[in-house]
Amino acid sequence: MNWINAHITAAPLSRALTCCTLLLSFLVLPGDTAQAAVPAKTTTPAAVHKKSAKKKVVHKAAAKSAPKPAAATVKTATAAKKPAAPLSPKAAAAKRAASARRNSALQAAARRELLESEANPLEMPPMELPLADMDVNKLRSQFLDKRVGHVHRAIDLMQPKGTPILAVADGHIAKLYRSKLGGISVYLFDNNDKVCFFYAHLDHYAAGLQEGQIVNRGDVLGYVGNTGNARYTAPHLHFAIKRVGPDKAWSGGPAVDPYPALLAAAAKPPKIDAETVISDELGESHPERETKERENKDHK
Repeated sequence: MNWINAHITAAPLSRALTCCTLLLSFLVLPGDTAQAAVPAKTTTPAAVHKKSAKKKVVHKAAAKSAPKPAAATVKTATAAKKPAAPLSPKAAAAKRAASARRNSALQAAARRELLESEANPLEMPPMELPLADMDVNKLRSQFLDKRVGHVHRAIDLMQPKGTPILAVADGHIAKLYRSKLGGISVYLFDNNDKVCFFYAHLDHYAAGLQEGQIVNRGDVLGYVGNTGNARYTAPHLHFAIKRVGPDKAWSGGPAVDPYPALLAAAAKPPKIDAETVISDELGESHPERETKERENKDHK
């Protein structure tokens, strides 16, 4: 320390400050010395390249673990985008010929079915019309009419949507059914389980209607609509009549042309007054009838 004191007295003020600084450097704590001795972390180019390589590896692993779309799905999407190739004239002619043969076979089968039903008439129960205020004079037989992929075997009764549909005969509900073709439909069997009445394309059923339910002529079964494959047509009732086979299948058996049955149902017998029936049973006299009988005798 003697040499420091001598240096301070001999040197100017600037040297004194330098000496103080040197003195303080000797007084730094050991812990501070160790801490100051630790070099600061520096990021070298090699370290940056290493981090980038690690990130690439992580991204590749995530891509491998991600689920890939099935090959069939990819193929289906690709095929859907491609338009169908047009048929050659020869192939188109062959397709039309095959369709004509199929339609001809369907028509022939329907004609045989119609001839069999005419040769062996189905005994119909007393019937009402399935829709109120029907004009049967505007109807025609549609049994053999062509439809897409089949023959009609029924009749379409055009009416506004929501028109009540009525039970044509006394019987029971064999089946309430919904399908892509017939939409909302009803199968009604007569009391003898011989005749099946089929109603299709209903908008909805009557409230509370259920399978096995006993119904009478004129009861409301549902309402006119255009469900099923009739969704792009005007509302109407698809009405068909079928024989019930030995197995009593709810879908019925061979179809019968409903047009004659509707004409017969429209030609209702004259309504008989209940009082006339009672007086006939009691043997009471009818002045008007006696007068007519007397006039007939005088004329003779």
